[in-house]
Amino acid sequence: MQGLDFLPRQPFLEAIVGALKGNTAAVRTTLLAEIEQATFTFLPGPISFKPDLPKAHGYSVNPDGVIETPSAHVMVEAKRISSGSFQAEQLAREFVIVARETNKTGRQPLLLLVLGHEPPVSIAGAGQQMIDEAIRSKLKAVLKKVASPLSYEALERLPE
Repeated sequence: MQGLDFLPRQPFLEAIVGALKGNTAAVRTTLLAEIEQATFTFLPGPISFKPDLPKAHGYSVNPDGVIETPSAHVMVEAKRISSGSFQAEQLAREFVIVARETNKTGRQPLLLLVLGHEPPVSIAGAGQQMIDEAIRSKLKAVLKKVASPLSYEALERLPE
């Protein structure tokens, strides 16, 4: 994925955005319209989901990338083709971070999962789960750890 930053956006990133699955029509349209303005940060390091604590306290995630345009904020998480499981709270934590960034900046959110196979996905200690189920099952626990809870509106956007 890092190579996308060096390739012309129109033919390469546009193909990836156009192939997105799920309820992504609104953010997909935004990304396609702003594709040439997209900035990439791959392996950005830890991002805290509880900003009032240092990252060393275990309240962070390490996404594989972040793609930003003037109107969209995309967190990228990629798994190997053959296997790989998500940590128990990983998807819920990443959802909270994407929603929080969206609340702060007003940009459209997207948690982009690049998977080697169709869901369900493996969740450590919980077996195979659909993505929204994996987020919902740990969301309350993650929100209890967050300094300022997300709005109900942000949680309603989970299917998107």
